[in-house]
Amino acid sequence: MRFRSPAPTASAARLQMSAMIDIVFLLLVFFVMTFRIVPQEGDFAIQAALPTSHGTSTATTLPMFVHLSAGMHGSLAGVKLNGRAVASLAALQQTLIELDAEQALAESRLTLQCDPSLKYDHVIAALDAVTGYEDSGHRFHPLISSVAIAGSD
Repeated sequence: MRFRSPAPTASAARLQMSAMIDIVFLLLVFFVMTFRIVPQEGDFAIQAALPTSHGTSTATTLPMFVHLSAGMHGSLAGVKLNGRAVASLAALQQTLIELDAEQALAESRLTLQCDPSLKYDHVIAALDAVTGYEDSGHRFHPLISSVAIAGSD
């Protein structure tokens, strides 16, 4: 008995693309549905004061140092600006606003030195205080653009 085999035609050699397209769309739907948009946590303009080709620093004014000391249970115990005690972070910001009126602080470099036991929210509040302020018209005024964070020994 002789079996007939169908003659190979062009339609038999075609690939079935519908299954592959279904898989691609399922993967696309999966990745779109599982994608989570996370807000940016922090945009710190932290720059190293690298020497230029002339051997000078990028900052035109003297560097400033802010030391945050920790108290009991990581609370903020003290704030010092260039070794001088400041009452609070708001007083630190007011001092920087006054300095900004005398000389432009935008090109200054500030090093924020923190005690290791200080809570993180105090460090972020200090960063907010030194980088700028919002006036009564809800306009942001930048103070210091280059902030380095250093630990304390």
